[in-house]
Amino acid sequence: MKFEQHHASHVLTQWAQLGINFDVAPLGETPDLERLLLETARHLPHNPRLLTLPATWLAEYALCVAKLRLAHLVDHELEPEHIGPLGLLLETAQEAIGDDPFRDAIDVCAARLERLDPEPKPLFVKSRGHTTLAALAEQNASPSSQRWRHWAQAVELRPEAVRSPRRVMANNPELQRRADLLGDLRCSIIETLRHDPEAGRSAMELQRRCHLKSYPPVLHALKQLERSGTIERIAEGTSKRIRLIELPEAA
Repeated sequence: MKFEQHHASHVLTQWAQLGINFDVAPLGETPDLERLLLETARHLPHNPRLLTLPATWLAEYALCVAKLRLAHLVDHELEPEHIGPLGLLLETAQEAIGDDPFRDAIDVCAARLERLDPEPKPLFVKSRGHTTLAALAEQNASPSSQRWRHWAQAVELRPEAVRSPRRVMANNPELQRRADLLGDLRCSIIETLRHDPEAGRSAMELQRRCHLKSYPPVLHALKQLERSGTIERIAEGTSKRIRLIELPEAA
């Protein structure tokens, strides 16, 4: 129990670092955003605020998410029982945006959920195993939560609970670089190299970790990043290792 509480608290401290007004001290450094979303899905059924507030943040800062990296992590690191909660979180944010920035990750969630074909149930643990609460959860379930097999009411986002872009970016300069790249393939390559440097052993490995079936887009993105001085490619035998060049902090 203490182990689980520690991990749940760590999720809150990471979101506090990113500007959500949780009543905890911020982490002190910018977290791995894509893995934080996976961690959030794991703890969401125990804390309703982990649906409303991260969805609010995502609706405001969707450009900061390395979208192809997120799709890969969903496919390879997220446990089956947490697919529905993550899909619901991403779709809730996406509906508020009125666009589909998380399409790739949502498609992965949907495909995995279809293969699993789980029995629908309340999203929140407190309603499970309680006949009346479970029935109410089903009765009041939003269409989106029904699709994700985890019943919950539609949520109203709370932009007042998220700090201003100026403050969020000042406390997390890495997010500014993510946003400047629109969360595109270059962003996924940079964040993969930052958090999983072993992925730089080859361009093909980066292709895999960026959830791409085609190789040329990765080569094109690598050339762009090399020209901008963001990465370097170092010859090692017949291949080239890719290394992220740490940039100075943004002003």
